[in-house]
Amino acid sequence: MSRARTVPLCLFHSPGQLFSDFRATPRWQTSFWLLCAGTVLAGFLVRPFILAAAAIELQPLLDATEIAETIQQMKRWYGWSLLLTPLPTAGKCLAGAGAAWLLVYSMGLAAGFKRLFAVFAASSLVNVLEGFFVVMVLMGRGVEAIQSAGDLRVLMGLNLVLNAAAPSLDRLLGSVNPFQLWYVWLLSLGIARTHECSFARGALVASTVWAGSLVFQLIAEGHLQRYMQILR
Repeated sequence: MSRARTVPLCLFHSPGQLFSDFRATPRWQTSFWLLCAGTVLAGFLVRPFILAAAAIELQPLLDATEIAETIQQMKRWYGWSLLLTPLPTAGKCLAGAGAAWLLVYSMGLAAGFKRLFAVFAASSLVNVLEGFFVVMVLMGRGVEAIQSAGDLRVLMGLNLVLNAAAPSLDRLLGSVNPFQLWYVWLLSLGIARTHECSFARGALVASTVWAGSLVFQLIAEGHLQRYMQILR
C-alpha cells in the first residue's frame, strides 16, 4: 500500500510522521478527495433531517401545496450542492492555506503553499468525523424528533455547560469542542513539521486561521438570518 493511501490511518496513529513526509512530498490528492467524499456522504445522510426542519419552519408562511413545492425545489438544489462539493471544499482549503502562508511568511520562514494545502486537506478530515458524529446523534433521535430548526443542533462544545442567549455566542461556544480542538492541534503540528518551526509558532498560525474562519462564518450566518427575517 502506498503512503498516499494510508493518509487517514497516519492521521490517527502517526500524524507527525505524515506531516514530516509532506515537507518533501506534499501529497494532497488523497486527503482532498476523501474529504469531498466524506462531506457528500454526511450531507446525504443529514438531508432528511434538514428537509423535515425546513418543512416545519415553512408552515407559518406557506400553505401545504406551497410547502411541498418548496421542499421539492430544496431537494433539487440540495442534490446539486452535493455534486458541487469539491468547489467549496477546495475554496476552504485554499483560503486556509493562503491565510497560513501569509502568516508563516510574515514570521520570516520559507512558506510553502502546496505543503500548507496538504496539511489543511488532511487535517480537515477531522471535520468530516464531526459531521458523522452529528449525523449519528440525529439518527439516534429520529426524524420524527425534528420539530424546529433548533432540533438540528447537537451540543458537544462549551455550550453544553454554558448557556448563551445570543445565537452567535452559542455558535462560538459550540465551536470549542473536542473535534475542533483536535483539528487545530493537527494544523499546528502540520505547520510546525512542514516548515521546521516550533509547535508554538505552528499553533499561533493555526489558531489565528481557525479563529478568522469562525468569525467569517458567524458574520455570514448573521447576514443570512437577517435576510430570512426580511423574507418573513
